[in-house]
Amino acid sequence: MKRLILCLAGGLLLLLAACGSRQGKEESGIRVLMLDGEKTRPPQQMEPVSASDEIAFKGKTWHSILTRRPNNDLPLVKNEQGELFVDNEVTLQLLSGGKALVEKTFTKNYFAPWVSVDFLKHAILEGFIFDKVTPQAIHYAVTLCYPQSDLYVPLSVAIAADGKITVEKQEMMEEPYEE
Repeated sequence: MKRLILCLAGGLLLLLAACGSRQGKEESGIRVLMLDGEKTRPPQQMEPVSASDEIAFKGKTWHSILTRRPNNDLPLVKNEQGELFVDNEVTLQLLSGGKALVEKTFTKNYFAPWVSVDFLKHAILEGFIFDKVTPQAIHYAVTLCYPQSDLYVPLSVAIAADGKITVEKQEMMEEPYEE
């Protein structure tokens, strides 16, 4: 056992001596890049989801289908920690009797007129759900948010009987403080 340890120690010394003697000679032009030990992670993305609702509006029954899916063709979003996220797109289909009132795919850029440029740069299109029916329109609640945070901008998308789409920025509701 002692012999094995001595042989290994001797081999290690020879190896160190050989490497040390090359330092004075000309360099080979090979550069070694040091890695910081962290492996790059692929961008995070939300799961695809689909929701459907039956909606009574203007004397008809409308079938609302919302499909949210990550879209790798959209620019990636980076949070403050440097993590990357895939942005989403949402497709809305509003159908009645085989006729489509609306078939549209939304990305966060559709909502650019209602949010700041800086917010839009760091946000993703997270939520898009049926909200309510008024005599004038079918309303959907939309959420643009910073990924994995509580920072968001609520919007409302209204679809009129003629298929016209309007968007309004909603006021953020304050939760009542209970003592």
